[in-house]
Amino acid sequence: MADPLWRDRIDAIQPAPFPVETRGQRELDAFYGLPGRQGGYRPPLVQVPVPWVMRLAWDTSATRSFLWIHERAADSAARALGRIAASYTEAEIRDLGLDLFGGDYAPRLMRGANRYSLHSWGIAIDFDPVRNGLRSTAATARLAQPDAALFWRA
Repeated sequence: MADPLWRDRIDAIQPAPFPVETRGQRELDAFYGLPGRQGGYRPPLVQVPVPWVMRLAWDTSATRSFLWIHERAADSAARALGRIAASYTEAEIRDLGLDLFGGDYAPRLMRGANRYSLHSWGIAIDFDPVRNGLRSTAATARLAQPDAALFWRA
């Protein structure tokens, strides 16, 4: 039988409303314009500085100091990154895996789907993809733990 308190625990971890993109492909196109195409069109992107050092998840000896974000989302992303930096120490950022860059703008289809990934517009960011993978759940994802609540609020 399911735990009747599971929703309270998830709501405590992830503030309501949990930030999930609910717009369809047409709505995203209408707001952001066309998604990027591999080897072709690229949406208007801005380099948004990250206030801490990010290491590439697949090569932690390499670092990155910015994210490619769609110009319509860049100010919001910069504010969120600033709030995150003000909410956590460097050690906490490392513990949460926020220093592990997994991806930003990447023109591609969603895995297993025939529609564009949010990365194709530059409106998605992957942090610590090993511990927050595509198949992660609220019980298994690192960023679903209680100490990540300030991250989600930002």
